[in-house]
Order: sequence, then C-alpha cells, then structure tokens
Amino acid sequence: MRVLSISTSDFKGGAAKVAFYLTKGLRERGIEADLHVRDVTTDAPFVHRLPIREAAPRSLQRRVLGRLGLGHLAGPRLA
Repeated sequence: MRVLSISTSDFKGGAAKVAFYLTKGLRERGIEADLHVRDVTTDAPFVHRLPIREAAPRSLQRRVLGRLGLGHLAGPRLA
C-alpha cells in the first residue's frame, strides 16, 4: 500500500502536525507514505515540497474534488 498526504504545511498548525505524525507512524509500520506540502519547515525525509504557485491551491482543490465526484464542494468559479 502507498499513502500520499497533502497539506499546506508539514508542521505549522494542528492539521499539519496530525498529517506529519500520521505519515511518520505509517512509515514506522512499514507502509510507504509521503507528505507533500507547500511550506516545508522540517527536514524529515518523507516530506516533499509541492511546486505550487500561490494561485494554484484553489485550482488544485477544484480538480481533486472534481475527480472524487465532489465538485459541488469547491464553491463557485471565479472569473
């Protein structure tokens, strides 16, 4: 099994810390897991920087939600 977690940061904020420790725990149990983030603040080998422009997170969110069949949660499109 391979697990990919995506977060804004690797260790700034509660959700980021949960994603970090979840990924770390999975790896300690022999599961191939990586954490991809916009803001890297640690030197953990499983944390990778996402090459995202500042405007990209909204479009990335829209694409991911659309592929999951949850496009209606992405909110209205802005011109």
